[in-house]
Amino acid sequence: MKIATAIALVAGLTFPLAGVADAAQAAPSYEIECLEIGLPQTLVTADTEPADLPLIVPDAAVAEPSYDWRAAIELAYAEVGTIRLTGWGAAGECVESARRWVNAGGGGWTGSGTVLDNYVGATRHSVSAAVPGDVIQYHAVGAEDAWIAGVHTVLVTGVNPDGSLKIVESNNPGGSGLVTSSDSWVPQPPAGFHAVAWRF
Repeated sequence: MKIATAIALVAGLTFPLAGVADAAQAAPSYEIECLEIGLPQTLVTADTEPADLPLIVPDAAVAEPSYDWRAAIELAYAEVGTIRLTGWGAAGECVESARRWVNAGGGGWTGSGTVLDNYVGATRHSVSAAVPGDVIQYHAVGAEDAWIAGVHTVLVTGVNPDGSLKIVESNNPGGSGLVTSSDSWVPQPPAGFHAVAWRF
């Protein structure tokens, strides 16, 4: 009789806890309305309608960026279709554009020098764990510090249910200084490179 009572008590405690776990997994989804940009796009790899993009915010188990990533994304979309000068340290370079956007949200992106030195203070994640406000960086395999042809930087603006990303990027193709966006981007680093997510 005592064993049956104990089993009933344990069962009574287990079911409510399972309900709590299910509720925690069903995290709410938020949306951000981005500025509508009517400027023409010229790259075939970029989408032309960046406005009103729904963003999937990570569930409670995944830490959001510690800065105002919504402000960063708003500025990034405001620049879609614009062109800036390129060259070392110039505003049109992909990494300089991503830095400008992150810092518009107070991200404190102050690193410089090698590719890895740029991410001092950021945490490294797999691309599959990327959330809005993260930066995806292509690194050379075996030479992650090197600024060599093939290195590229983009800002994640949303995550799609199929795992593809919404992004804004600059200077693609290289030398153009053009800011573009994509609604279903999947990293395709060149041979000898891999993609890493960085979170400020």
